[in-house]
Amino acid sequence: MYTRKQLNEFLQKLTEYLDIPESNFKKAADRYASIGNWLERETSSVADFNPRIFPQGSFSLGTVIRPVSDKEDYDIDLVCKLNLQKSEISQAKLKSLIGNELLGYVKSNGMKNDPEEKRRCWGLNYSDGVGFHLDVLPSIPDNHDKGHRSLAITDNKHPNYNKICLDWEGTNPEEYTEWFSQRMKSFRTLETFKASPSDIPPYSQKTPLQRVVQILKRHRDITYTGDPEDKPISIIITTLAGYAYQGETTIVDALEVIIGNIEQQIIDRGGELWVANPVNANENFADKWTEYPQRKQNFYSWIDNLKEDFTELVNSPDELLAIKSLERQYGEVAVNEATQNLRLPNHIINSSNYSTKVSTIRPLVVIDRNEVNKPWGDK
Repeated sequence: MYTRKQLNEFLQKLTEYLDIPESNFKKAADRYASIGNWLERETSSVADFNPRIFPQGSFSLGTVIRPVSDKEDYDIDLVCKLNLQKSEISQAKLKSLIGNELLGYVKSNGMKNDPEEKRRCWGLNYSDGVGFHLDVLPSIPDNHDKGHRSLAITDNKHPNYNKICLDWEGTNPEEYTEWFSQRMKSFRTLETFKASPSDIPPYSQKTPLQRVVQILKRHRDITYTGDPEDKPISIIITTLAGYAYQGETTIVDALEVIIGNIEQQIIDRGGELWVANPVNANENFADKWTEYPQRKQNFYSWIDNLKEDFTELVNSPDELLAIKSLERQYGEVAVNEATQNLRLPNHIINSSNYSTKVSTIRPLVVIDRNEVNKPWGDK
């Protein structure tokens, strides 16, 4: 009989495979540090502005996953902050300053590709063995957001991009990292992880919340392999999972609860669906859903598929069907790696306690998507 404990063991092995290998992690950290050293050198054109570079996104949260294909790159999101004021520089000038320095970095290190200008950041592509794709976001302190560490960032679609102005776009990656860390720690699930927003944390051990985010992102990647533009974005998945998490101490329990409550974390504000930034209530991570309705549709379709797939997994009647379900959801390579030291028994789940919970999974939560959901906040 396949117990809940055994299912959790498999999910643990799956996420260990999804983790970035230690050698690749070190390369990422070295490259991140190298860019920081370049910007801080004596001859740097931005040295007088006390440049500081630090990671944001999955590398700072401990939720990075390896690419589905070896042909894909790891994505590392970095922030470059200069000590300047909005009244001193335009977004265009700030982006140009950072871009010129990154061009010098590329030339100095013999990289093949010049920095790629994107809407808000500069992209660096490495082609030396392991594929890494670094996005460097230029920023300055947003002094209008008193009491917080918010940043004003560049955006070449901004109407005043070339002018000195005060209405820059903003972000707050450090406080978001701290919020996510508190969601992991608030229920005392694990106390052995290390988190620091000023560096790429090693996360020697990971909490169930981190593991579930990795599982959800891989399921998303497999589902939308051919539709990268409109697939659910990681910041939405991570934020909703963070709010839905209730302190479960195992991966399978956390996955069940998060899948069952993830939609409830989306708010309807006057007909506009909101995934609010937990450290900036005025920022909606789902703001593009109105402009690109396919993204909203894909998100809800993915959630429906996620529920069905989880139900299929826990109700698989035999080993073969369980493995086939897992391979479809997470990819053959990942499942083969995760199961090489585990033998799946004939019945994946057969527990009266678990059967009761399974009955609530499809549908886990019936939601009227036009209805206003409960407010954000710790539960």
